[in-house]
Amino acid sequence: MKRQRIMAVFLAATIACTPALAFAQPQDTALADPIVRTADDQASDADVELQATYTTLNIPGTELYSEAFNVVDIVNQERAKLGRAPLTMDRDLMEAAMQRAAECVVSFSHTRPNGTTCFTISSKAMGENIAAGSVTAAATMEQWMNSDGHRENLLRSNWSSIGVGAFRAQNGSTYWVQLFGPGSAAAASEPADTDAVHAVDVYTGHIDPGLTVSIPGAGSSATSAILPRGFRSQIVLRGVNADASWAAGYTIASDSFAWTSSDTDVVSVDADGNLSALAPGQATITGVSGGLQIDIYITVSDESPFSDVDENQWYAQAVDFVASNGLLTGYSNSDRFGIGDVMTRAQLVTVLHRIAEPDQADATENNQTGMPDVENGAWYTAAANWAVDAGVISGIEQADGSVSFGPNLSITREQLAIIIARYVGADLAAVDTSKFEALPDHGSTSSWATNEMAWAVDTGLINGSQNSDGTRSLSPQGAVTREQAAMILMNAYSSEILP
Repeated sequence: MKRQRIMAVFLAATIACTPALAFAQPQDTALADPIVRTADDQASDADVELQATYTTLNIPGTELYSEAFNVVDIVNQERAKLGRAPLTMDRDLMEAAMQRAAECVVSFSHTRPNGTTCFTISSKAMGENIAAGSVTAAATMEQWMNSDGHRENLLRSNWSSIGVGAFRAQNGSTYWVQLFGPGSAAAASEPADTDAVHAVDVYTGHIDPGLTVSIPGAGSSATSAILPRGFRSQIVLRGVNADASWAAGYTIASDSFAWTSSDTDVVSVDADGNLSALAPGQATITGVSGGLQIDIYITVSDESPFSDVDENQWYAQAVDFVASNGLLTGYSNSDRFGIGDVMTRAQLVTVLHRIAEPDQADATENNQTGMPDVENGAWYTAAANWAVDAGVISGIEQADGSVSFGPNLSITREQLAIIIARYVGADLAAVDTSKFEALPDHGSTSSWATNEMAWAVDTGLINGSQNSDGTRSLSPQGAVTREQAAMILMNAYSSEILP
């Protein structure tokens, strides 16, 4: 079998600019024409051959069962207006519709990504509506009800059962499917919303998944990734919807491919696509999934990939550490780390989010913080949502009583101590304050930050800055630069404050 080969093209990821791989978001209304099963549909399914370029892509996302059941409620309200019998959520059709919603992430069409019609998903399915872009059941039902064909489909008098799928992909887009059947229903109970990975079979002779590859934190050229020794990061795979004019992008789980390294002494790779750069040299990482093959050409170097890093300075080892571990990387489309640049609040929570939820750190989400200055779909939005929900950051109270996030404001040393202390659940009552009190300017620490700063000094997280006369200053209200943040993060790992 001849595989379709994909040469990886890399873009350096960043926490200071927009993400390297970005796709246009769906329009507010996206509908495909409704479909009802015919004899022709059944005949065409038998003609599809899947041997040539066939692969399975694992698509992560969230199954929104609560919204799926909301759809059924609204459908039955609309049917009642016409005296039509209510539809029952059928257990088999519900799970089939959820699978179809995940398939619509890859190909927004009534033809499945494997080339067969939608009705091959279940023998009970005799009609289908699909939609994308809206985030609630009410908005999606409004789309369908405002479309003559979709409205007619869901109001048909011969339907008695329904299955609804609502699947939010990791790019933030939600895909909706209604499957209708005339037979008796096996009533489904409502499961809790849950994160899930759906295996989607793809016949690449039918669609092109538009696969792209990146390695967050890697320096790059058009043909190879340049990694410093000690670098660790996960291969990131994304595709583009094959049948959507708005070209919505989506995340593909890296374990969709079987990964191997041509030289495991130079670069190793595990089943989840996690890379470790072990020694200077060159190696090819190859991923195979059915008819698709990815070749990633890697050079491991002993030199820093950042032009503004002086290897003789105090921060050099710390910068190598955070970059190698994918915690704090250089700027997108640049070879600069950002020496001397201040660390912002958005950047810090993104770093901590990468540590807490490495599989979700690059997700694009809408603002759920309740703070108006957090942008929808920005590179830091998912991290801001996580930080507020986890109680890691509480925002800044304004004169009018409102609370803002301040994503672009610089982080001070005392603010950083508070945020990390909250993140790790520090035991502030057990702190030895002697080291903190020995620093001559410790008294300038804000009263609300004293306990956390004493903890940070006691644990070695913050050691103060060296003065020209040999003394050290705490500078609690001084802005933290990116290289200082790198040193603090390395100290946190060395002291086992962070895992």
